[in-house]
Amino acid sequence: MPSTYAHFKAGQAVRAQLQGDARRVVETHLPLYQIGLHGPDILFYYKPYGKNRVNRTGYRLHEKSGASFFSFAAKALRSHPQPDAALAYLYGVVCHFALDVTCHGYIAAAMARTGLSHAEVEVELDRALLARDGMDPVRAHLAGHIAPTRENAAVIQDFYPGVSAEEVYKALRGFVFYSELLRAPSPLKRRALMAAFRAAGCWREMHGMVVNYRPDPRCVESTARLLELYEQGEALALRLAEEYGAYLSGAAPLDAVYRFNFESEKTADEGEQDEIQTDEG
Repeated sequence: MPSTYAHFKAGQAVRAQLQGDARRVVETHLPLYQIGLHGPDILFYYKPYGKNRVNRTGYRLHEKSGASFFSFAAKALRSHPQPDAALAYLYGVVCHFALDVTCHGYIAAAMARTGLSHAEVEVELDRALLARDGMDPVRAHLAGHIAPTRENAAVIQDFYPGVSAEEVYKALRGFVFYSELLRAPSPLKRRALMAAFRAAGCWREMHGMVVNYRPDPRCVESTARLLELYEQGEALALRLAEEYGAYLSGAAPLDAVYRFNFESEKTADEGEQDEIQTDEG
């Protein structure tokens, strides 16, 4: 995923341009739209210190095609007890998918070229966007738009079979908690985090999620390209959000881009699916 701020910022740009019923739905149920901007990534934050059924579901969904998720979501929406609230969430997920599918292919190539981790590459995009918007990247609170309530979790859980509303709620709380935990303007806290990552054996995966005090010179080229791709992803997000309503009404098929997964890979399950297979282990 492009990091937290990139998804949030793109979502606000799309929100400002939505028209008609889509705009009404999003503005009426804004907290759910804001959560949706982070897609299945929210599940990563359910007890993230170890693999479990819930966070594995989030990772598995990233490997499924967009068609698999969004066709299933359309079916779930038809019987949802709060259809407008659920649709607001889905508009957010559409935006998340658009940015992921636009950026992830390049991020993978940049990782292969530089040897940097996924987090190291994409956190520099967040840093650049935050700085461009006049914020201190090291001190910014990135999860203030997330409302971790049981009411929101109850709406969201219908789109993740096998994951309960309580588990979604705990994942949302984890999202806020760990986002704040990784905010480390203090050198003392930063050293403590790095020591904890090493002790836990996850330094390689985790250290890049802490924003550096200064831009990483190894990421100059990748950040410049990701800023260009970010603009493309934002434009794609608006188009897909506008078109999703037509798909839900049966007036149009899903766009061909949904043949790809959240990792920018074309998948074998590119057709529409009746259900999403989740991890039962």
